[in-house]
Order: sequence, then structure tokens, then C-alpha cells
Amino acid sequence: MGFSVSPSVLVTETDLTATIPAVSTSIGGFAGKFMWGPVGERILISSENELVEKFSTPNAAMNWEDWMVCKNFLSYSNALYISRAVGAAAKNASDGAVTFHLIKNRDDFDIQAASTFAGGHTFFAKYPGTFGNKIVVHTCDSTAFTGWTYESNFNYAPTGTELAIVVLYDGKIVETFLADETPGSLDGFGKTNFIETVIADQSKYVWIDIDTAIAAGANTFTLANGVDDSPTDAEILTAQDLFANGDEIDINFLFHGGGYTSQSTVVDNILNIAKTRRDVLALVSADSATSVGSATAVADEITFITTLSNLSTYGIAVSNYKYQYDKYNDIYGWVNYTGDVAGLMAYTDQIAEPWYSPAGFNRGQIKNVVKSAYASSQANRDALYQKNINPIASFPGKGTILYGDKTLATTASAFDRINVRRLFIVIEKAIATAANQQLFEINDDFTRNLFRNMVEPYLRDIQGRRGIYDFKVIADRTNNTDQVLSNNEFVSDIYIKPARAINFIYLNFVAVNAGVTFEEILV
Repeated sequence: MGFSVSPSVLVTETDLTATIPAVSTSIGGFAGKFMWGPVGERILISSENELVEKFSTPNAAMNWEDWMVCKNFLSYSNALYISRAVGAAAKNASDGAVTFHLIKNRDDFDIQAASTFAGGHTFFAKYPGTFGNKIVVHTCDSTAFTGWTYESNFNYAPTGTELAIVVLYDGKIVETFLADETPGSLDGFGKTNFIETVIADQSKYVWIDIDTAIAAGANTFTLANGVDDSPTDAEILTAQDLFANGDEIDINFLFHGGGYTSQSTVVDNILNIAKTRRDVLALVSADSATSVGSATAVADEITFITTLSNLSTYGIAVSNYKYQYDKYNDIYGWVNYTGDVAGLMAYTDQIAEPWYSPAGFNRGQIKNVVKSAYASSQANRDALYQKNINPIASFPGKGTILYGDKTLATTASAFDRINVRRLFIVIEKAIATAANQQLFEINDDFTRNLFRNMVEPYLRDIQGRRGIYDFKVIADRTNNTDQVLSNNEFVSDIYIKPARAINFIYLNFVAVNAGVTFEEILV
């Protein structure tokens, strides 16, 4: 407490109100191929409309399954981080005639602009791909503004070194800007009005680099030579690795698309990320060639999943493929169920709790299914479930259902079920986050009691919400021994009895004669 050499009243506060924070449970992560959007960044998407806006529509030849898997997840949830991967030969459309460039994102643009772009370019498409080849930019200064074709799109005319800028996509006006060519210029509100900064910060379609001043009067810049290049598996892995660090990005599910050279390589990588992070579930599936149109699909799916390298309770395998409609291309195609099953867990969070099973008729209804690749008979379901692969089953009048809730556990335990695995992820993540408050405090009875008084109400609340049957928290001198204290450590043992989801129901019907009393047989 404070110290005074003369009489005084000293006031101090001690905060004993620490609680366990809520943690996210429904955020997805996906790395894959898209026709537009930043590369090498994680972009949060909240809806299918935003997916179209930021990453364009699906391309049937290049990224159809990737796009549709993301769409499927967003039909259940409203939070998906996307990391776009492109091939090394991809290029941004631009107005120059030679030396075309790959500009992945804002950081990449700033680096390349600092060293001067080669090729005499002024405008570049914001992101790589042929999408940018439909962009046209018109500029006009004060000398030609009166009577300019786009004059009516501006409230004010440019003055001095200002430029009026109009961006068209596919012949339609999508953006307008009024900005200054002079570095360091400010608008009437004291904010930067330098054209490079304004376009970089606000445009969704273009970058501008004015190492050479734009010619006086009205000008037209037609962007061309944008190139699509499908990423290699190694480039997909690099995009997936943006989700590897739990301190940088908070997600709960990772899933994948298709069209890879080696499905097992890509799938094993997200399984490894989940197993390493220990706060994420990886949803995995065999490829379409394994599941669609094959008489041995079930056996081949089992072979694919069981020979993966990074099996753990943080992985979830999904069987079968869904046939669904794509309104953007007016086609039907096959998509894996990983985005749907991740979405079902997010949906379960909304209507129940993370520790409820996402399977079954109450919470496991899968959307937008025309048909599955093969019929999920009882024999097929038995074979899959024995190998920890969750069947997708269709029932007349009841739709298509996630009909299993196993993880890819390598040994039998409570953690071989999705609801238990998710329960412990939530509890561990929340308590670990709250435990940060104990770092650098004194390891004495006061601190240990404070920790228990924080954890026990939290666990009682989860118990009341049917997540656990019982619990016990030990944080005292029995486990914080002299040796533990000497090592500057703090130990708490938290015992949990997790609630179990019903997987098997036995209904025993017994017929008895009319003259028999139930008391005679119920003994």
C-alpha cells in the first residue's frame, strides 16, 4: 500500500471480481483458390453476399468445390476467415504494356511501389486474376472537367492538382474518388487526400502508382493482362499455415475444398494444425474421385482416412459427397461435406451449446442436398463408424443427416466424441485465458483461493447447462508444493466428468398374457 510520513488517509482498491471470459466457438477458417481477393491474408467473411463481394463468384473450372464449401459453411454460420492462395504465375491486370506484376495485398503493394514498378504502369487491379481485366479507370483534372462524361457523378470539381477518378467494372461505375496528386496533401477535415493513399485505403478494385504524373486533361486507363494461376499444393499449405498460430488468429474449425494434386497432403496439414493448436477442430474428407461413382467408395474412404498421418481427437472425418446447385453458373456438382459439418457445429452453438452433439435429427440436418454420392445403408454406416468416420445418411421425409459424432481418436476414450472434445476446448480455452491474470502474482493461499473462486462458479454454470456431470478444482498446498513454488510455478488440477451424448438406444418391448400382473414380472 502507499506510504506517507505524515498523518493521512490512504485509499486502495483490491479487485476480487475476476471471472472466466466467454470464448468464441463458431468461427471457421479456410484456405483455398479464389478468382479475386487479397492473397496471403486472413479475411473475415460474414455472409454469402460478402463472399461474392470480396472473392468473386465460383469458377466451374478452377475453384468450384472450394467456393461451394465456403458457401455451405456460411449457410449455418456468419464468421469465416478465408486465406486465398494463387500460383506464382498469377498477375494483376494493369494499364502498362510490359513487365506485369503479382501484387498480393497492401503490404506487397507498398513494398513494390517503394522500389518503383517496372513497365510504365499507373493503375493496377487490386488483386491478381483475370477478374481485373474488366476494369477501366477514367481520370480528369480541372482543365477538362466541365463537360466531361462523368462530371455529374461528382459534387465538386477538382482544383489545382486534384483528380476526379471513376472506376468501371464491366462497363458499370463502381467507384468515384476526388484526390490530390501532391504527396502530403490534406482534405478540409485534415485527413490525407494524397491519391495513392486514398485509392489504397478506399478502393476495392485498383491501386495507383504515380511515379510519373498523369497527363493533363481527361485520360482512360484500360486494365489488361491479368492472369489466373491455380496454386500448387505447397501454396495451399502456405495459405493454411496462416491459421497455425492461435495467438494470431482465433478460429474454431478448419476445413478444405478439393482439386488438389495430393488430397492427403493438404488434409494432413490441417489435421496437424489442429493437433498442434489444440483449440481447433479439423474437418476432413476423401476427394471426389474416391467417393463419387465408385462401387468401393466406403472401403476407399476408410483406407484414405485411416492412413493419414496426423489423426487425433482434434480431427473429424466426414464421409460421402453432396450434389448441389450453383446459381451463379447454373450448374450442379459434387462438394464434400466438411463445410456443412463445421457449419452444423456452429449452428449447434446458436440453438444449444458447444458441448451438445451436432449429429442427429434435432441439430444435424444438412442443407442444399440434391443427393449424396452413395446410399448410406446400415452396413455402410457400421463400416464407417467403426473407423471413426461420420456417416451422412438420408431418410425419406427427414432429409440428409449427420449420423455420427466421432473424432479421429486413436484410442477409445471420452474424447472420441465431438461433444466432449468441444466441451474441453471451450473450458480449457476460457480458463487458460483467465489464468493469464495470475501470472506474476504471489503463489500463496490468497492467489490460489482467488483462482478457485473464479473457476468453480464457471464450471457450476456449465454443469447447470448440462455440459458436465460433476467437477473438482484443486489448487492448494497439496499440488503447489515447496518445489513447485521454488520453480515459480502454479498448479491447479481440474477434474471434469463430461456429459455423454446418446449413440445407442435400446427399446425392450415385452408381451405378457392378460392374466399376468406387472408386479409378478417386474422383480
